[in-house]
Amino acid sequence: MSQKERDRLTIMAGVTEQELTLVQAGELMAVSYRQSKRIWRRCQAEGDVGLVHRLRGRPSARRKPPTLRAQVLARYQEERYADFGPTLMAEHLAQEGLAVEQLGVELAQLDVEQKQISATDPDTRRMPTAAGFIVGYNAQMAVDAKHKLIAAQDVTNDVTDLKQLASVALEAKANLELKQAEVMADAGYYNAAEVSRCTEQGITPFIPKSDTSANTARGLYGKSQFQYDAARMCMCARREES
Repeated sequence: MSQKERDRLTIMAGVTEQELTLVQAGELMAVSYRQSKRIWRRCQAEGDVGLVHRLRGRPSARRKPPTLRAQVLARYQEERYADFGPTLMAEHLAQEGLAVEQLGVELAQLDVEQKQISATDPDTRRMPTAAGFIVGYNAQMAVDAKHKLIAAQDVTNDVTDLKQLASVALEAKANLELKQAEVMADAGYYNAAEVSRCTEQGITPFIPKSDTSANTARGLYGKSQFQYDAARMCMCARREES
């Protein structure tokens, strides 16, 4: 399920528990009352599956046959086409009887691992920044807190920092010839697997854990607001005591 669908599941659970009305649910989902009622009926009739978009898993009507994609890739990998861009490649494919537009040539190059293609620099990716999006690289570096010197650096085309912590921290630890180390990073680096990898190698990371729950932004209870109550053996929402 997508994040939007998971949010709807939480809202529909609120309707089931009679904590929300369908009018309030519609406001939270940014849909009309009638649409909210339709979503509720589907949820009641089909369960969680009823909240999944009807087109999920269906092939696009404009999807090219797998055989055509294989032919395009085979041609594109030939040495004579090494310096061809998508537009010129599409023109030559048309001469060979393979009718495919420029976009089709670009999409044929995509696979499970590669989600983007840059027409100017094959290794660049669309990166989110505070000012919007740019096409570029994700530069990483670790700085020694005492001497303010760069202890490690790397350049990647991963669009987030979620998988960058351990590799850069380990390189910095090796370059500084440390047996134990402490690293500090912002919330964008928080990843349980990366934290575990660091602790296994003698590195103690200090990273704030961000609250990514959509419910918190809506004024509802998010995951961070729950704690385990051993006496009651349940997860309870924390309440501020005056």
